[in-house]
Amino acid sequence: MLFNGTQLRPRGREGTVKLMAESLEAGLLFLILLGSGALGLFVRPLLSETHRSRETTDFVQLVVTMLVTFVAVVLGLLTS
Repeated sequence: MLFNGTQLRPRGREGTVKLMAESLEAGLLFLILLGSGALGLFVRPLLSETHRSRETTDFVQLVVTMLVTFVAVVLGLLTS
């Protein structure tokens, strides 16, 4: 039984299809992220030294931090 007193019912065909679609999307996202990380490992040695300098790395980290902070603020405002 669930908290509100209703009983669990077996999933129908629609529930199973929805679960499979969500699993497929999650798997596809995982493969895309894994592939982009592998691509980055192969491309990094081909970049010039100016693109691999400490200043460039710090700048990219700063931009990513700002984007994550902005997303956190927006999501916080949406959920409040």
